Amino acid sequence: LTRTEMQINELVVELERMDVEDPARIEYLRRLAQLYREIHEPKHATTVLEQLLEAAPGDLPSIKVLIELAEQSGDTSRQLELLRQQAGIAADKAERLGILRRMMTLCDQRLLRRDEQFDGQDSLEMMVWVCRSLLTELPSDRDALKRLADALQLVGSKNELLEVLESYLKVAPTPREKLTLHRRIAKIAEDCGDLARSVSHLERAVRICPPGPEAEEVLCELSRVYGAQGRMELAVQTLELVQKQSSKSGPELHRLLGRLTLQADDPQLLEKSLRAFREVLQRLPTDTEALAALQKIHRVRGDWKELEQ
Repeated sequence: LTRTEMQINELVVELERMDVEDPARIEYLRRLAQLYREIHEPKHATTVLEQLLEAAPGDLPSIKVLIELAEQSGDTSRQLELLRQQAGIAADKAERLGILRRMMTLCDQRLLRRDEQFDGQDSLEMMVWVCRSLLTELPSDRDALKRLADALQLVGSKNELLEVLESYLKVAPTPREKLTLHRRIAKIAEDCGDLARSVSHLERAVRICPPGPEAEEVLCELSRVYGAQGRMELAVQTLELVQKQSSKSGPELHRLLGRLTLQADDPQLLEKSLRAFREVLQRLPTDTEALAALQKIHRVRGDWKELEQ
């Protein structure tokens, strides 16, 4: 036996004799773990340090060594659990932020790698915890807000996601990013039934969106939500504005206008629906939706000759 192996045997015997409550046991375990590391036995070292943490849960030197061993073995899950413990113990804000950013990077790597040990729910929950902890320290941290929003979207927490995106919007650096966020918030708000919030964000998106196809898309979205709110006149005006601005008014714009006004009781709005679906049919002669809509309008209006045609 080498000298180190003899020391290990002596420590093991000594620990077996010791009472589990003996305060000296902690240092014996620490020394034993160090000797196992010297002879390149990381698994034994890990087992010993885990025993040490059971006896002294907040032992920072042991946690740091276990983090290093978990990193060497590629055990990202254990590494994150230990870093979480370390973050809870760290008194210095800068140190705590450094640990949390390291954890965020590890979470990113785990979500990207998705190996056989990957646990999607566990990974997302850890990312959410890390981002929230970072935002407790730095409420306007863009990186944490973005990652938290992405994680919440995957988890499906739409109401919480809305609040995070609203916070992210306040610190978004460019009009382009703000525009994307306005549209994203509007869509989620609509899914949650918050039509007022959806309209508010789409109206702001319209104001900052440069002229072109995207501006037309935003106006179409806004018109649709106006319609869902029952603000029919505003919805129709918005779509007609798109038609005037559009360089080539395709069938889908006419389809949208037709759908919007199809259920209206107002004869003028029903006339708009009729004209819109006729435009669709001119461009797409076999379009089933347009044909069905025109049949419905003719029945409502009693246009039996038109219906026969």
